[in-house]
Amino acid sequence: MPSYAVVTRTVAYDRHHEAIQDVLKLIPTSYNSLYVCIQRHLPYKKRGTADHAAYVHNLVQIMNYVPVLQKQIMTLLVEHLVRVDSLIQIEMDELDDDVEFDTYNMNFDDDYQSEVDSDMEDLGGESGESGEDGDMNGDDSDVDSDYGRDDDDDEEQDEERPKEMTTKQQRKVRSMVRKLDSMMSLVLSHVAKKQGSDERHDMYNVLLESFDRTVIKTLKSRYTQFLIFYMCSMDTHFSDHFLEHLLQLITDPMRPSVNRIAAAAYVSSYVARAKFMEPAAIQKTVAVLCSYCEQLLDHYEVKYGIDDVSQTVNAERYEIFYATLQAVMYIFCFRWRDLTVQDDSLDALIDDNDQPMNATSSNGTASTVSDGKIADTSDEMDYSTLQFGSGDKKWCHGLRNMPRLVMNRLYPLKVCSVPVVRQFAKISHETSFMYIYSIMEKNKDMLIAGVNLDAMNDLGVKNLLHTVQTFFPFDPYKLESSRKYIDGIYFEWIADDDDDEDESDDEDEDEEDEENMSAGMMAMSISPSPTSHYL
Repeated sequence: MPSYAVVTRTVAYDRHHEAIQDVLKLIPTSYNSLYVCIQRHLPYKKRGTADHAAYVHNLVQIMNYVPVLQKQIMTLLVEHLVRVDSLIQIEMDELDDDVEFDTYNMNFDDDYQSEVDSDMEDLGGESGESGEDGDMNGDDSDVDSDYGRDDDDDEEQDEERPKEMTTKQQRKVRSMVRKLDSMMSLVLSHVAKKQGSDERHDMYNVLLESFDRTVIKTLKSRYTQFLIFYMCSMDTHFSDHFLEHLLQLITDPMRPSVNRIAAAAYVSSYVARAKFMEPAAIQKTVAVLCSYCEQLLDHYEVKYGIDDVSQTVNAERYEIFYATLQAVMYIFCFRWRDLTVQDDSLDALIDDNDQPMNATSSNGTASTVSDGKIADTSDEMDYSTLQFGSGDKKWCHGLRNMPRLVMNRLYPLKVCSVPVVRQFAKISHETSFMYIYSIMEKNKDMLIAGVNLDAMNDLGVKNLLHTVQTFFPFDPYKLESSRKYIDGIYFEWIADDDDDEDESDDEDEDEEDEENMSAGMMAMSISPSPTSHYL
């Protein structure tokens, strides 16, 4: 055979793209055929990291010289990322042990075959463990299975099987994380290169449409949503529009409840984590959420009455209210510093120069302080006259409705996520914003329909509200290769020195909520979680 020059994969890719461009010039109508081929050859989820990375790398190249296909290709990529992302979280939920992750170095020439071999080992698991010796021994074991094996051997094998399955599952997760990381890095790199105003606007519209179509409906997605998070950081107008879009989803009664509740989770997590958001935008968002909560409360009281909670309150009936108020409390936990104002205008603030918001009367019932008079929360009261705290902080005007929102007959402090409520109670007390511990204590033994993380409805489906109670879409970004795009725009939790002591006290108080607290704290990233395997 004659000798021939061996070219690298990168060179081969470049030549292929040159050929595609020539075909497109000769046959302009071939754009549709090109997209059909792209869609048809989408790598199956079991293919290796190198295959997925090479596929995305080449699609990015195509979008650069065929901008007319950018919308279709980006939509396809987002859907593919969501599938891989969700599958990882499903597998992670079943693991009890830590998983060590590695990264793909994006070298499509030298490391391609080694990466294929590595993925085959992770996905196959058994290919590298069984050989000729294993087959010989296996035959003997089959022969002896009915005769020479005793009960102790059976017990040992039963104990080894779960460990073996866990190891295989860990390898599978490790391979999928490597794929997702490499693909996210390539797509984020493509988005980061958009410098022109028109280019960025087009990309934002594509990502927002993909978000509505796919991402917001997938509660198991963990990282794909950071594409639009990063896009919003590139322009203040994008961030403002994204927030307005989410707020419209929450307040639109024609939308499915799952979309509205998920939108509330996205608003809370986005505002809490977006370092690039200005205090004015944060205050405006909180004001809109609080105002909408009050509208819902007015509507519920008119429609269902204000009788005793044990007779009327059902978590499913008021799930939009609970999800929205939980968003306010979650934002307050992270961004309370940005909810204080320096402006002395009465339209912009509420001054906290009186007594703490909530107190407990001598008979143990929750009460509020207003102009020196005690008012029981079981009676009608004018919440507009309540003052905030005893410190020197001035709070934004949007928080003026909080007393009524947290102290009403829907008992949101009982229904909303336990970790969020506890952290809100802690911070609001420390900042002299509000004292709600007495309300929480009063609600502790109260039973409300659906207030259980494992609650089921009549059809045997988990309560929607509690499905997303610990769903915080923009939790810390852990993918090693692509996190460089997120770290600089991400707001980390600012812990106080006494957080660790308070957390240990909470665990001693309520051991029955220990698992829920761990999951919630893990999701909120307010404190280190004992289950560090969470990705």
